[in-house]
Formats: sequence, C-alpha cells, structure tokens
Amino acid sequence: MFEAKKNTIKSMLILVWCFIYTATDMYNKMNLFILIIIAIVCGLAIHYIVDFIFNQIDQF
Repeated sequence: MFEAKKNTIKSMLILVWCFIYTATDMYNKMNLFILIIIAIVCGLAIHYIVDFIFNQIDQF
C-alpha cells in the first residue's frame, strides 16, 4: 500500500521538477553538465525525502 503511494508521490514531484525546468527556461541559461548534476541531485533528494517521510509515518 505504501509503495504505491510512494511511487505516485515521487512521480508527481518529478513532474513538478520538469515543469519548473521548462517554465524557468533553465536549459537555455545553464551548461548541460550542470543541468545533469542538478537533475541527479533533485532525483536523489526526492527519493530520500519521500522515503524518510513514509518511514516516519510508518513508525506512528
């Protein structure tokens, strides 16, 4: 049950990140290497933050 909710939340946060990426026109302002680093950092942050939140919920 929690796995489906975690995957849904992660997908929604990635879509929000993609929207911010296109709305702010980042791809024209930054180097491709920096954008790849930002994408990796945001992906890892989304993954670990959602896992942390669900672990906290699961404890209570």
